[in-house]
Amino acid sequence: MRIAVCDDEKILQEQLKVEIEGYFNSLDIMTVCFNSGEALLVDFEKNQYDIVFLDIEMNGLNGLQTAKYLHEKKKDLPIVLVTSHTELAMEGYEVQAFRFLGKPIDRNKLYATIKALETLVYNEDKINIVSDGLQRYISCKSICHIKSENVYLNVVTTNEHYLVRQKLKELIKQLPAKQFLQVHRSYVANLKYVESFDGENIYMEDGMKIPVSKSNKEVFKNQMLQYMKRNSKNV
Repeated sequence: MRIAVCDDEKILQEQLKVEIEGYFNSLDIMTVCFNSGEALLVDFEKNQYDIVFLDIEMNGLNGLQTAKYLHEKKKDLPIVLVTSHTELAMEGYEVQAFRFLGKPIDRNKLYATIKALETLVYNEDKINIVSDGLQRYISCKSICHIKSENVYLNVVTTNEHYLVRQKLKELIKQLPAKQFLQVHRSYVANLKYVESFDGENIYMEDGMKIPVSKSNKEVFKNQMLQYMKRNSKNV
């Protein structure tokens, strides 16, 4: 697991790094520190992170601005905002912060946050694919849609796409049935990223237009309705 800590206070950086690594006590955890939002964003282009701890008040790009840019790159990235001004917490909801930590850092609250993050990261559904000669484990919730292209599948996620030599019907078996639907013989859509339906096609958040076969129109509408009902309590 890769964790980023971004704060312009060196002392807080080190405190968070020590506490995080002390909690996990594992060689599988890498914690990388940054002293500005700009530095984190530059590194994020090359290295993906599973969790980000982000100070709200920083010179240059502040934490809220940085969080917005990070979520444009990786929509489901869990971000913990750190602040000494609790009145800023409401603004954090606008960037879909996972949780907030006050300064000075309370170890018990930090560990409770890490435990919740640990559950989120390790318990999420993933699929196992081979792309570019590498075995990859892709988070299901990051997958927007899948298209069958001759002998390959184009698996499109929120920040990447993978060409996979596999049959669509085999890959579907790995996907959560309540979240994914084969709307056409060549397409599978993640209901989470559906923006609209015109009766013939669905339009995804990334701009993709996906045809819905006649036999799947009612199935799609019913499953989309059920999906929205299940998730309305989280809105």
